[in-house]
Amino acid sequence: MIIHLPILSHICSRKFSCILYRHALIGDWIIQKMDANLTPWSDSGRWGQRQPSHHQAWNNVKRHPHRRGEHFKLDDARIWMRLHFWAARECGLAEHEPFWNWYILFIRHFVNVYDGRAPPYARADAEWSSSVSNIQTYLDNNRRMSDVINARTGY
Repeated sequence: MIIHLPILSHICSRKFSCILYRHALIGDWIIQKMDANLTPWSDSGRWGQRQPSHHQAWNNVKRHPHRRGEHFKLDDARIWMRLHFWAARECGLAEHEPFWNWYILFIRHFVNVYDGRAPPYARADAEWSSSVSNIQTYLDNNRRMSDVINARTGY
């Protein structure tokens, strides 16, 4: 295996701190998907908790009032990918090219759960995370990605 559980847990912790949501350890889930012989997600007692976690996120008070309760859409999925890739970059994983390419494909595969139109954006959103200017714009804009959010009609 290329990556160790503590590093992946740290990446996932960084992602959630980037958006100021409560800490969520999805690193265990990713590790379990990477290697069927490792079962940290199941062993932690969180097996079957993905759907309740998504329900919490859909109804999070930090979501726009018009969006609260809705399932994730394309803009949500793209923001999710950008934050994942940003956190992974901060941990140095983009420097390991074989892992980085695999991780982009991994995220591309699973983001389909949120919105089937999102997978083609995976590589572009990974690239987005490489730009200091993009990150600074996100932070300066009250942690909102207007370029993605404004692309959705009715918001």
